[in-house]
Amino acid sequence: MRFVTFEHTGHRHAGIALKDTVVSLKTAGFSDLLSVLQGGTEAFKKVESFLAKPPAEATFPLSSVKLCAPIPKPPKILCMGLNYRDHAAEAKMELPKVPIIFAKYTNTVVGPGDNIVLPKSSSKPDYEAELGFVIGKGGRYIKAENWREHVFGYMNCNDVSARDYQLAVSQWTMGQKFRHVSPHGALARKRR
Repeated sequence: MRFVTFEHTGHRHAGIALKDTVVSLKTAGFSDLLSVLQGGTEAFKKVESFLAKPPAEATFPLSSVKLCAPIPKPPKILCMGLNYRDHAAEAKMELPKVPIIFAKYTNTVVGPGDNIVLPKSSSKPDYEAELGFVIGKGGRYIKAENWREHVFGYMNCNDVSARDYQLAVSQWTMGQKFRHVSPHGALARKRR
């Protein structure tokens, strides 16, 4: 199931992309994808039931809508740096002994096809294709075998960085914070 956020005639909708169409979830009671995430299993069941026979007025040709970032204002964006060997080798950096965790702010998020605005003051922009995970149900001290209870879905992300800023200090957030530099694609969720 591909969850999307889209605009149609000036209105933003949470929706599901199905081949050449998109189904708005507004009439199912979901104003945005965060409300689906926060609704947990019951919300997901409601979405599945709604999709079995969506009303005609909730269905639009995909070509008639503008896709946005699936979650335009996520509550939190946490990232892991140097998390695979090839990238560390390419960057000529050692694999970290402790995970490098940094944050991106919500104003970095842009949708597919939107412009990435590089900072004028940076001379070393860079990008990485990333796989983003969307957490549905929060928690702490989660056992590895229980990950499915917490990961709602995944999406492709383009991690754009100002490497000259990022590598000038020990905290990477400085080079990751610029507005409009993190495009996100459709949020996918596997049926369980």
